[in-house]
Amino acid sequence: MLIAGLINTLTFHVIVEKEILEPNLLKGKSVGVTRFGSSTDFAARYALDKWGLTPHKGVTIVELGSMPSLLSALASGKIQGAMLSAPFTLHAKKAVFSVFADMQMLGLECQHTGIAATRTLIKSKPDLVRKFMQAYVEGIHFYKTHRKEALAVMAKYLKTNDSEALTETYETVGLTLLPEKPYPTLKGIQIMLQELAAKDPKAQSAKPEQFVDLTFIKELDNSGFINRLYKPGAAVASRETTRPSPIANVKEKDPVEDKTKLASQPAPAAVAKNKLTAASANDVRPKTSSVATTAGEEYTVKAGDHLSKLAEQFYGAQWKWGKIYEANRRTMSNPHFIYIGQRIMIPPDDRLGT
Repeated sequence: MLIAGLINTLTFHVIVEKEILEPNLLKGKSVGVTRFGSSTDFAARYALDKWGLTPHKGVTIVELGSMPSLLSALASGKIQGAMLSAPFTLHAKKAVFSVFADMQMLGLECQHTGIAATRTLIKSKPDLVRKFMQAYVEGIHFYKTHRKEALAVMAKYLKTNDSEALTETYETVGLTLLPEKPYPTLKGIQIMLQELAAKDPKAQSAKPEQFVDLTFIKELDNSGFINRLYKPGAAVASRETTRPSPIANVKEKDPVEDKTKLASQPAPAAVAKNKLTAASANDVRPKTSSVATTAGEEYTVKAGDHLSKLAEQFYGAQWKWGKIYEANRRTMSNPHFIYIGQRIMIPPDDRLGT
């Protein structure tokens, strides 16, 4: 059973020749993946489908075996696009290739990595699982708020002193994609089951809820334990002061009161400094903007954004993404292609609550 979701999307970026500025320019081109049937292949097909392009008709998918091979093929002109992840994205950018899109910005949810435990362990030793999860969310907090120490740990276990590569991985994966509240993504598991259904009939009738146990992450979340970690001053507190008494016995707080407090809490200093936010489809922190709902505002796209996410952030409803798209039709030809740094208009929500 999955008891936590760590990376709830794929970590790949679509890297292309700098002349390719919009999806239609990929027609007649080749995009490289590591292996057919791999996660890079799935990501490439997902992206092309979002952009209205057909694999092996409009765009050729090429199998090249490894990411170093993808980089070499890009440099030689054998392919014009590739699915890469950090730190290979850094090498590609140095070689004057462009980051065309990342999978999270296309709205892809997928249970890329997570933590699992057997049903037997969960049932026989729930306190052990509870303490493990408590320590794990503390580890996530330390990673996000202690940049220097986190990079040193990464250097040790990745066996590299390449500071640029370590920073690229730390920022694009760890800070941006690793959630403060590591809920699994049920939507992402459903997408994986649909993919498996083509080969395994059992996957057709399976439900995401069969594979997750949210008991322990919900206890930590509802008790306020995770929120307290990110309060000012919590990072320097001792483990004894940050850990409450057994989570199962902590009385749940009034959700209305929690939301009010959460809305006023600042982001962790290290995260704010790097202008990156850990993203998760299951992050329950309230996201509101009074400006967008009264007079509209200009918004600059950042890593992890897609229109459904912005609609949830500004209107409280993902299905209202079309309102943002319609307001930007002159500069946004494809709703599934927005890029970091792009300026878009968030129109007022004149039908708020409908």
